[in-house]
Amino acid sequence: RLEVYASKQTLAVGWDEHAPLVRVEPDPIEPKQPWDSFMQRYKNAYLNELRVFADVIAGRAENPSPARESLNSLRLAEACEESMRNGRPVRLEAQ
Repeated sequence: RLEVYASKQTLAVGWDEHAPLVRVEPDPIEPKQPWDSFMQRYKNAYLNELRVFADVIAGRAENPSPARESLNSLRLAEACEESMRNGRPVRLEAQ
């Protein structure tokens, strides 16, 4: 399938009864009104992220995203960009 995310809407092709998608809601519904913005769609996720960040800074919670994991995510993202630029797979060494 192909998805294109633009400022006004998201376009998708290749979604049919054979697409490897599984709905997990007990009674899934189709959205009636699309989100106005990316920020509106993910507002609750951002608020939760800020709450957790504040709890970590205040010493009330452990960091759910340790530095080593963040560094590995960065290495993966950079390898993806290199692969895209060069048109070939990029091997990542175990850390």
